[in-house]
Amino acid sequence: MVKLTERELELIKYLTEGFDNKQIAKKMFLTTATVKYHMTAIMNKLGVKNRTSVAVIAVVIGLVDYRKIKYLKALLDNKNLIKIEIK
Repeated sequence: MVKLTERELELIKYLTEGFDNKQIAKKMFLTTATVKYHMTAIMNKLGVKNRTSVAVIAVVIGLVDYRKIKYLKALLDNKNLIKIEIK
């Protein structure tokens, strides 16, 4: 079982909203180095190597409601925007 701190969960929320480390640091009143430290800890706990994987896991396991992620909701709501054809 993976245990994430409240700060790590808050950081994941901002990550899934599309903020970069500098923006997250400002929102959380941290230094960019501290955000990077937390991000590394999160990636290690989840066993992944990048921020995108953290965001995907957060959505898949329900840590973050995808309907609250503005850019993702817009993509999913516009069914004409996403058309995949498998041949």
